Amino acid sequence: MADPTSSQCQAATSYVPERPVYVRLSWYRLRFAVVFVSLVIAAVLAAVSIGVYAESRWRRLRRSTAAAGTHSFCCPEDAREAARYLNTSLDPCQDFYARVCDGVIKFKLWKQIVRQSELERIMVTGVVPRALRSVDATQFIIRYYKSCIETISQEDEFISNMARALARETRGFLGNPDSRNALAYVAAASLWYKLPSAIEVGYDAEIPVVTLSVVADTVCDAGDLPPRVVSSSAHAVEEVANVSVTPDEVLQLSARVCSRYRSVSVKYHWNGNGHDFNRSVWNLDDLRSALVVVGYVVDEKTRIRVNDVAGLRAVLGFYGDVDHQANGAKAGYLLLHSLASLTRQFYPAHDVGSWQHVFQVCNDSVGQIEMVWGLFAAEVLTTPEKDDRLRRIFDAVRDAVYKDCRANLVSDTEDVERLRDLIGRLSLYLTMDARWANVSVPKATRDFAENLLRGRVYDFHAKRERQLQSGRHQNASAIRYLWVPLVMYDIIRTGSEIPDMATLGWWMAQIIWDEVLDSRFWTPKAEAVIQRLRSCFESDGHGEAASVSFNLGLSSVLKAFSRPDWHTVRQAWSLLRMSHAEIFYTLAVYYRCPTRVSPRRARLINEALAYAGDIASAFRCPSDSPMAKKSRCSLSQYA
Repeated sequence: MADPTSSQCQAATSYVPERPVYVRLSWYRLRFAVVFVSLVIAAVLAAVSIGVYAESRWRRLRRSTAAAGTHSFCCPEDAREAARYLNTSLDPCQDFYARVCDGVIKFKLWKQIVRQSELERIMVTGVVPRALRSVDATQFIIRYYKSCIETISQEDEFISNMARALARETRGFLGNPDSRNALAYVAAASLWYKLPSAIEVGYDAEIPVVTLSVVADTVCDAGDLPPRVVSSSAHAVEEVANVSVTPDEVLQLSARVCSRYRSVSVKYHWNGNGHDFNRSVWNLDDLRSALVVVGYVVDEKTRIRVNDVAGLRAVLGFYGDVDHQANGAKAGYLLLHSLASLTRQFYPAHDVGSWQHVFQVCNDSVGQIEMVWGLFAAEVLTTPEKDDRLRRIFDAVRDAVYKDCRANLVSDTEDVERLRDLIGRLSLYLTMDARWANVSVPKATRDFAENLLRGRVYDFHAKRERQLQSGRHQNASAIRYLWVPLVMYDIIRTGSEIPDMATLGWWMAQIIWDEVLDSRFWTPKAEAVIQRLRSCFESDGHGEAASVSFNLGLSSVLKAFSRPDWHTVRQAWSLLRMSHAEIFYTLAVYYRCPTRVSPRRARLINEALAYAGDIASAFRCPSDSPMAKKSRCSLSQYA
């Protein structure tokens, strides 16, 4: 039998009294405190280490910068901007275009989008920046947009106002609508007001060519038009042109024109000169008179194209008939077509819809007066300092291109003189210098119909003025103007030459090279050199000459400004290090990034960079990398 005392002793020996609760809690707190203090000490040590490392690296950066030169990096803000969109995971020596443009396209990092938003904010709010050089176009744009927003939702009232405004502007044609005045009206409606009538008129001054297109069937189904269109055309003619007419008479004439137009079984196009037009189509004097009214001349060099000759005769035949009783209906019919064009532009579904639609329609309408918008942008963006910088860049680039041409393209005394004359006749045409001096910015009113017509007429005449100033001329002694697009004013910097040469300089050099290569005044020897150069580029893999002036322009612009320590890497912004060459090429490509993926643009840009030969040194590219590839079309080989 077991000894009970031994069992008790064992039990007593194995017993461990439980610790009180407060003792256990204190132990846990102690362990937590130890861990927490350890983490804090580790964090402090890490922070100190990072600080020591950063300070050491910062001192090394300062020493390297000082060793490279005492002056700072050219353009830290541009370097900071470049760092935003550079895809540093891509090798610049393999595809520099992709390194810059892939992120720009993917994330929509185009600077012009931001600037466009700022201009639209001024237009919508009416808050104008201080100290503008001029406010004529700015005030017109603001009032134009405001009157559009206030008017466009009132469709019937807007159509009536437009009918009266258009009738007032063209009363000289509508008061006596014979065939000559009918052609004058349709020319003005198409070219000035962008509200084409039964015959749409186009004019291309470059060729020159007149195009007449019959669109009479657009109002043949009167039920598709808002009722207000017919009545407004009749009432406006009666009120303004002092000709008696009713809406029913306008509809009856429209039905007769449509019947005759649709009865023509054979429709054919015609293309010829004025003499043939007079013999085969219609009275040439009528057409000449109509085009003179809007500012164009039809002479023996002018080509005339008619889309649907029989239709043209069908429409003009009613205006060739001497029937004074029908004058009101004839005038109303012409106006009816223009109002129908208006409704298609502003009310495509005969319903204004939401306010979002109103804003969109008014924004689109502002886009129809691009020359006013351009002058508005110029008033906001331009400064005398920017204009001076543009002139200096132009002079430097023009001289660089001249020296390249003189050294490598022309050698005969005759060609040298022609080159000097050609380059000397190139002139920079700045918007704020000229402001289309022969065309005054219109004054805006509270009536959107009047503002619309005035804005579109100004747009037409300003474009003609620009064309006369900046177009290419066949006359060898004519001055050639390089017109600066307004987007360039948003690009230009006044603090450093490098970004300006990368963007504006390359653009100017390309245009000047175009003038040189396209000139028709060279001797056969110089012309042969140019043709060999073109042929080399065309056969150098891709069969196009579009890259000739692009490549030569970059090569020339690199010689147009001083580039000390060009490849020396410096502290650019914060901890970012770049050389001036790197920022130059980055900005040069950034401002040429397309809005969508473009293999052709990628190829042209990379080829131009490689052609200049300097980018390989800037990024220390291996000799077998794509960006270090030497072009076989060197300009010097044709000297």
